[in-house]
Amino acid sequence: MDIYGIIGYPAKHSRSPSIHNAAFKHLKIDAEYKIFEVAPENLEKFLKEEMPAKGIKGLSVTIPHKIECMKFLDEIKTTAKDLGAVNTIKYENGKLIGENFDWVGVYKPLKEITEIENKHIVICGAGGAARAAAYAITRENPSSLTVLVRNPSADSHPGGNLSTEKILPKYQDFAKTFNCRVDSLTNLKNYEADIIINATQVGMTSQSDPSAINQTLIPQDYLKPHMTVFEVVYAPLETKLILDAKQAGCKTVTGEKMLLSQALEQFEFWTNQIAPKSVMLQALLRNL
Repeated sequence: MDIYGIIGYPAKHSRSPSIHNAAFKHLKIDAEYKIFEVAPENLEKFLKEEMPAKGIKGLSVTIPHKIECMKFLDEIKTTAKDLGAVNTIKYENGKLIGENFDWVGVYKPLKEITEIENKHIVICGAGGAARAAAYAITRENPSSLTVLVRNPSADSHPGGNLSTEKILPKYQDFAKTFNCRVDSLTNLKNYEADIIINATQVGMTSQSDPSAINQTLIPQDYLKPHMTVFEVVYAPLETKLILDAKQAGCKTVTGEKMLLSQALEQFEFWTNQIAPKSVMLQALLRNL
């Protein structure tokens, strides 16, 4: 039996096992997808020693290993290099190969309901999901792209656009890479968006913080009927942002579509077989 899995710390919350195991069963592939919680200090040993020893053929990579794992891979595909992160590893012919399909998780669901070209787009957040979103968006020549973060500068003050030199270096790199503006979330009202993407974990519910379900970064009065709202959070399926957006008459993309779209790409990367989309979607929905 071949072994696949997700590596993260923590990772027990992941819905990925249900998705991939349903696909293996449907296609009668002798394989199992497991959860591997690996602390950062054990990452190199796991990838270099335990992964080959345990017969692990492929991994999904989640927080906090997406960047750090790149140090230990034998080959990194161009997209992963461009994004500066890996979300998928394949062990093939004695080599660890890194790829990133997070951008597909944004691109395909968004393209199904709206055009991206010549649109004003706002992304909330500047982490891995935001970079994936920016990578997807900039393939389509948007009219403008703005990234809004909670603390863009060491001396951030609300009420006015930040000059480039005041932005923290990590955000300067983001702005340069994707030719976009970086500003404070407090200035959201200054930007007219056609598409707005929540690329943060705000709104995700958890056992430790059930009240998070009522949180959103986007005030309801900002949302207008012409907007498309994309949410990366998939638990709950309808976050406060999505509920507010529906009430405002916006088009919406819920977080499970991102998770599913990148999982389809991972499955095909590992197995060279066409992923059974409907089977994987139903398995995901049953576990949300």
